[in-house]
Amino acid sequence: MFFSYSGAGVAPSNVVRIPLTAAANITWWKGIEVFRPDGSRHPSVLETHNSGRGPYTMDIVVNNTDSPNLWALKFLKGKLFGIHTGMYCLEDLSAWRGRNLYFTWTHDAS
Repeated sequence: MFFSYSGAGVAPSNVVRIPLTAAANITWWKGIEVFRPDGSRHPSVLETHNSGRGPYTMDIVVNNTDSPNLWALKFLKGKLFGIHTGMYCLEDLSAWRGRNLYFTWTHDAS
């Protein structure tokens, strides 16, 4: 794994709170995009770059009428020429409603 995570902390019952931090050795751009059940991208993106290591936080409001298992997180990193490239995906945020889901990008690899 290139990042660590923890599900500690309490958020409002219909919210998944996502803080993103980059370790001291991470210099290239890293980000998290959120996709809604209808496939559209959430307007906010969490990102770290160079000395901006975070934590940066986003709250995702998952309504009772949503299918929370269809919400997804896409982890991206800056690759060749700085192109933001999807690397990993985490689906089914239903288990994290009412919680903080902390991510720390710990190391890089190609």
